[in-house]
Amino acid sequence: MKPGLGTQLRHLIELLDGAVEQAYVDAGLDYRPRYTPVMRVLAERPSATIGELATLGKITQPAATQTVALMVKRGC
Repeated sequence: MKPGLGTQLRHLIELLDGAVEQAYVDAGLDYRPRYTPVMRVLAERPSATIGELATLGKITQPAATQTVALMVKRGC
């Protein structure tokens, strides 16, 4: 059975994220693609809450929480 469109798109996003992350590594940057929605919101609202990061970044609250925790851990 052929995978559905949603499954194919998720796989494509995983491939793209991996390629983009590798490009950052190759350029010597400590940046992950998953930071982008959070960084876009923080550029406009430096004191945004997790809820605001999630809503304005169009990501889930657990994703916002995990991303911020990762950024803090890595000193971003």
